[in-house]
Amino acid sequence: MSTSVPAMDWPNLICPYCATQFKKGDLGALDKSDYCSFASDFYCSNCGNEIHPEDALLKYFTESPTEELPGRPSKIGGFASVGTKSLDVGKTEEIGLLGGGSLEIDLKLLSETDQKSGLGISDLDGQEIEWFPGPILVDDAVVVDLVQASDTEIGFVTSERQSYSSTVTIAYHYHAHPDGVPQPPWVTLLSEAVESYHRGHGLAMYSLLFSSFENLLSREISRTLRATGWTDNPIEDFLDNHWTWKERCKSGIETITGKHFPTENPNLYQNLHNLKTVRDNEIIHIDPGDSVADIDVSELLDGFVTVLDSMLAIHSFCYDERQKW
Repeated sequence: MSTSVPAMDWPNLICPYCATQFKKGDLGALDKSDYCSFASDFYCSNCGNEIHPEDALLKYFTESPTEELPGRPSKIGGFASVGTKSLDVGKTEEIGLLGGGSLEIDLKLLSETDQKSGLGISDLDGQEIEWFPGPILVDDAVVVDLVQASDTEIGFVTSERQSYSSTVTIAYHYHAHPDGVPQPPWVTLLSEAVESYHRGHGLAMYSLLFSSFENLLSREISRTLRATGWTDNPIEDFLDNHWTWKERCKSGIETITGKHFPTENPNLYQNLHNLKTVRDNEIIHIDPGDSVADIDVSELLDGFVTVLDSMLAIHSFCYDERQKW
């Protein structure tokens, strides 16, 4: 395991073999026509080993502090850009997206700031900034938003609600990934959960986050069985015989890896079970006369950390087993 935290402004992919973080442009030559083609064409440009994109993404997550992951890019190939900028009120300013080529914006966050203009991600490292999804209102006078103007440019838009000074300085934080990179279902669900997290939408985040976990769980089981020589029909039968998330976490994982998730991670499993109980009994399967659970914003990070740590534990068991074959 590397000793340094991965850079946020580089792609969120780390080679499991040589521990090299990918560079912008590394995905440019890969076949992105569909996810199967993309995954089969995926390799590390440093050591040349063929790897799976989900293994590279999960390696990045493993090397990053879990509590930071809501602020890190979640889609395959994603990276963050963070900085401060002075804007002329009433004008729109378009700038080229960093990284080159066509990019897609996954998440955009803004904040009013007293920091000076022109700072970058390294300058703001360690600074406490309270981020908000755009648009934001500055001093009840100026509305500021960040929009994707084209596949290579973003625009900072300011509009004046009432008389204000000629400029306003804001901090921005956005996630982007190369245009056209296909994503597996659990990554798409996780990305939606991250957006719900930043908007404080606990009901949506809990459901999306656990759906992402369940999809990753089934994918890790399927990929591990396939690596050991199983074919599609037996894999489907195995999943049918381990239908619930509990069965897959317990006997399913133990059967294919020899490790029992609740025994290896008792506190983590209990936290996951408690979170699933809230999701099932207080959000989805509530009694007709009851109200939907009120998920406090303070609970969101704990829930996010619990599910991400569980996903990484499942991946660790299955990845280690796949390396034996």
